[in-house]
Amino acid sequence: MEFGEIKNIEISRYMPSRLKTKLIRYLSLLEGLDIIRQTEIGYKMGNVLVNMEKRLKDDEDIRLVLLSYIIKNRYLTLKDVFKLTILEKTINIDNIIYLPELLLEEPIHRKRITIANSYKHHYNKNINSLHLTRILKRLERCGAIHRVGDKYLGQDHLREDMLVKKRGLQPLTITHFSNLS
Repeated sequence: MEFGEIKNIEISRYMPSRLKTKLIRYLSLLEGLDIIRQTEIGYKMGNVLVNMEKRLKDDEDIRLVLLSYIIKNRYLTLKDVFKLTILEKTINIDNIIYLPELLLEEPIHRKRITIANSYKHHYNKNINSLHLTRILKRLERCGAIHRVGDKYLGQDHLREDMLVKKRGLQPLTITHFSNLS
């Protein structure tokens, strides 16, 4: 964003081949999301990035929205192709908070210890309490969850969006599974 483009010569001339391959895959991912576009001499900002830049003035806000957009649209690619698993625990904690709320279709106020126990139960792994606190703060800061005192719960508007989608799904039946064999 700062220079307006990445030139092919910068990629080919100044990078070791291992990093070059990784960067080209990353640029391809961004191009597929219309964040950047390829030109004859390199890459320029794509429509998505141009629109974000018009709406958001702060670089940090642009990066946060852009990262959210990439994760929303290409998380599996980031995880499987780029072996990026840094977000996995954060997503798992978000799931731990929202899944029970989606089952009961109402908010559930839970303390950190309850969330940690649920994490252990669902993922067969312990989570360090300091790491859990950092993840909860991060989820709260970005508006993914809500905190009331020492208890955490999902955001009403996000839960409602998920419930609308859930209600729109056809229920699974045994016949769905028998068709798979």
